[in-house]
This record gives sequence, C-alpha cells and structure tokens, in this order.
Amino acid sequence: MRHQVKKIKDNIFLLYGVPDECCIYLVCGSEAALVVDTGFGITDLKEDIEELTDLPYWVVNTHGHGDHSGGNIYFDTVYMSAAAEPDAADAVNLNRTKLSAGTMDLIEDRLKSAKYRPSFIDEGFEFDLGDRQVEVLEIPGHTSGCLAFLDKKDRAAFTGDCCVKSMDILMVVPQALTLSEYCESMKKLASRSADYDEILTGHDEEPMPASFVEDVVYCCEKILSGEWEGEDLELPPVFENTKAKRIAYKDFAIDYRQEKLV
Repeated sequence: MRHQVKKIKDNIFLLYGVPDECCIYLVCGSEAALVVDTGFGITDLKEDIEELTDLPYWVVNTHGHGDHSGGNIYFDTVYMSAAAEPDAADAVNLNRTKLSAGTMDLIEDRLKSAKYRPSFIDEGFEFDLGDRQVEVLEIPGHTSGCLAFLDKKDRAAFTGDCCVKSMDILMVVPQALTLSEYCESMKKLASRSADYDEILTGHDEEPMPASFVEDVVYCCEKILSGEWEGEDLELPPVFENTKAKRIAYKDFAIDYRQEKLV
C-alpha cells in the first residue's frame, strides 16, 4: 500500500499521505465502489484501490487539475465533466510547477503509455453502488468543470477544491470563474444540505460540517456586496497575473481577483 488509509465511515476510506496531493476517497457499496479523484499519479493508485476492495468500481474526477487527475493514467475509464477534460489531459503541465524534475520525468514516461478514456457526466447522473446511489452535482467555480458527488446513504458530499479549509479556496487559478458564479454554485450545494451532514473535501483529512458551505456563501456575499474587501495578496510568479485579494473568515480563506467578481 503506497498511500496511507483512514476509515472515514464504515464504507468510506480516505487515501492520503503523498505530499501536496489531493485527498482520494473510496466509497464502497454492496455491489460496486466509487473512487473520487486520483491524485498526482506518482504511485500506482489502482494497486492501492484493489488492495482495499474486490468490488468493481468507477473512477471520477471532481475537476481536472493535475493533483486530482494525474492518477487517471492507471485506469481504463475516468468519469468527469466535459469541461474538466482539457485540464485533465494537460495534467502533466499543470503539475510541473509542484513536482520535482525527477518525479515529472517518471510521470511523463507513464503518460506516454497511458490510454485512459474520459467519459463525460452531467448534473443528475447517478452511480449505482447497490445499496446506495451517488449523485452528480455541477458546481462550477474553482474551475468550470467542478463536480460534487452526493452519497445520500452515508450523508456525505465530496466537494473537491470548492470547499477547503487546510488551504485557501483558490478563485485565482487561470481556470476559475467569477466569484459571483462560484457563489451561486455554493448556494446550490447548500440548498441540498438535507442530503448530507458532512463534506469531504479535496485537501482536508477530516470531514467538515455541512454548515461550512453556508459560511462560504456568506463570505462571498459580503465580498460581492462591497461590505468586505480582502487584503492585497501577491501570488507566486507561476501566475501570469500576480495581483489578488485574500479574505479570511472563521477557519477558512478565499483568494480572489477584484476584476473577476461578476
């Protein structure tokens, strides 16, 4: 086993422990399983998944950024939003700023022989795991291709990078939509809170309460109304435009661009 594994619920496992990689989740039903995100692809995720379950399984991406889709190379088919596919296809370039040259060489060698097929899913699509269905919810914002996955039996929502606490919510990446569009997606996710008690994010090893989404909405609305304005933030040189704003509220922060509010 190359990843560390933590049991979140009886049927939900977190795979983690690779530096800077996203949280990877395995949801096991009575007849099938679902793998949420695939990390950088530094280690063979397929081997780890098949050590944990002998169920047939689907693999999904919450969005296309390389720390969530680099491991797609180990699987035959990966389900994602059509809008996420360009980022997932370019995962090696997106990761180049985060990984060492030696690691990048390893991943690029693997990518040369990778033949995974993207399969596109939309709002309302459901994965039938037997004793539970996992529903797809479109939540564009951090990128145009962001998806959430609702496991209504275990009352958990898998949200990728749209809701995170251990790092800033990044509305400054080149693929980000306006803060207003992101806010609408978070309102949509909050409106489904009757279906989940916890959110399992792309970078937090502990679940967070559903109320976290409402806090994010509140913060966005304060920024959009002009009541709140973040402090100036200088982004790393990898960003073409290094000027941004950062606002902290409760136990999270949002990085955003003043010119991309609406």
